[in-house]
Amino acid sequence: MQKTISVIVPIYNKDKYLVQCLDSLVNQEYKDMEIILVDDGSTDNCGLLCDAFKKKTDNIVVIHKENQGLPLAKNSGIEIANGDYISFVDADDYVDADFFSKLVNAIADDEPDIVTGGYVVYKNGVNENVFQKKDRRLLNKDEAILRMFEKQCYDWSGCGKLYKREMLSTMEPWWYHSSYGEDTEINWKLFRSARNVLYVPTYGYHYRIYNASMMNTLSQDALVYFDRTEKILDEIEKYTEDGRIKYVFNEIVMQQAEWEFERFEEQGELTKGISTRLSSVIQACRKGEKDLYPYKKELSDFCNKYDHLYIYGTGHYGEMACGYLESCGINITGFLVTEGHKVSDFLHDTPVIELNKWKPQCQEGVLVAVKDNQDILLGLQMKGVHPDQIINWYCV
Repeated sequence: MQKTISVIVPIYNKDKYLVQCLDSLVNQEYKDMEIILVDDGSTDNCGLLCDAFKKKTDNIVVIHKENQGLPLAKNSGIEIANGDYISFVDADDYVDADFFSKLVNAIADDEPDIVTGGYVVYKNGVNENVFQKKDRRLLNKDEAILRMFEKQCYDWSGCGKLYKREMLSTMEPWWYHSSYGEDTEINWKLFRSARNVLYVPTYGYHYRIYNASMMNTLSQDALVYFDRTEKILDEIEKYTEDGRIKYVFNEIVMQQAEWEFERFEEQGELTKGISTRLSSVIQACRKGEKDLYPYKKELSDFCNKYDHLYIYGTGHYGEMACGYLESCGINITGFLVTEGHKVSDFLHDTPVIELNKWKPQCQEGVLVAVKDNQDILLGLQMKGVHPDQIINWYCV
């Protein structure tokens, strides 16, 4: 059965970009869609442009309302949406002509609660692919949340996603008056209530970054983001005993707070109030990092103990482990794989070796980064690797 979609465009004073955005929606290959334009009290020509597009396009609905901010503008669109799935497109972004057809046509019989692609950052006239994963994946909600916070395939922005309409229309209100960090909270709540999430390897959403965009504008209101993240960290702790999700999100919050601190400082706008707030966030996150991830020191001590370090596994977890070790300045001697699982001789310019062709030495350590690792641990020990020479990647 063909799915219908409702695309909601919240609009406030974006007439410079709005025509490109609306042209990209009107000219979609996928036709079973309605386009809901929410003019949130614009004082430029956005309202007139919305009405002009409505006159020449049958599937456009326009709402003119007083300015109440981005979250409530989105909510106004949700209230009248009729599609099986809802998507959001910012008024200063645009999408490729085949973008929605790729997302919808991938649904098949899975009936996912959320469908997500990646997106492309459009900055200073240049497109930068953000997500490069190539395989369609149907994920359970915990896998999907972890990937979202790790920025594996996609992230927590509203870009490039379809949500089942009932997920949005039946949820209790989560809106804050401020728009800062709104997408983070929305997607945390939606992903944790989803049965499953379908990832589609398409990058047809173009997310525009420019100097006047909200996320580039310094304001004490931006600190509302950290009110949201404190709430999310508390909810994560109640949601799951799996410390990985909380650890990864804790890292995100700490990095964001450190970045905001530097931005305010560089611009000469680091008031005592802002400094106190951001410093308290950073200190709390550093404490959380220590509590959540004692493994970090254990891994560092393990790696420094051996002259040569191998990663067992070249898949998702192997890539994560490799990236983390490289960021810590730790050199990798090689990747190990099960016999018959080798697809190339090198990964990241590092040799890939089948276990049956590897001869372990006493000064070699192995980081096992494979989800189902029991047989691998046994195989390593049968090769003569002492248990003290083996450590598991934290994700497994």
